Amino acid sequence: MAINISVLGADIVERSPLPLMPTISKISISDFIQRVDIFVVMVLIIGVFFKVSVFFAAALIGISELFNLPYRRMVYPVTLIILFTSMLDARSFTEHLNEGGRLLYAVYPLFMIVIPVILIIVTAVRSYFSAPRPG
Repeated sequence: MAINISVLGADIVERSPLPLMPTISKISISDFIQRVDIFVVMVLIIGVFFKVSVFFAAALIGISELFNLPYRRMVYPVTLIILFTSMLDARSFTEHLNEGGRLLYAVYPLFMIVIPVILIIVTAVRSYFSAPRPG
């Protein structure tokens, strides 16, 4: 954000939904290499692809451990679930931002606070009752 503000100014960064793109378009390397924004977009897309791949693999492993099924049997059903829920998620960028704002305060605390606390409590109780007792 500091780079975006220093290049574009606070007013433009505040109004722009994606301030990285105008910042990247200002890059010019010795008046020879211009229009590096396509390379930055490619790097971002490749990064998102790998991030989604890791999340998908983690979801498959978690589901296979939870239901005691081989993860290979769950690839197509999980893929279809992700495909259909992503198609139903948001129809426009503005709707996507509105839903993301609601999820930030409604759903994310559940996944970042409530579920981990429950899992820690369950793990502590299990380890307490399963520990061998002397005597």
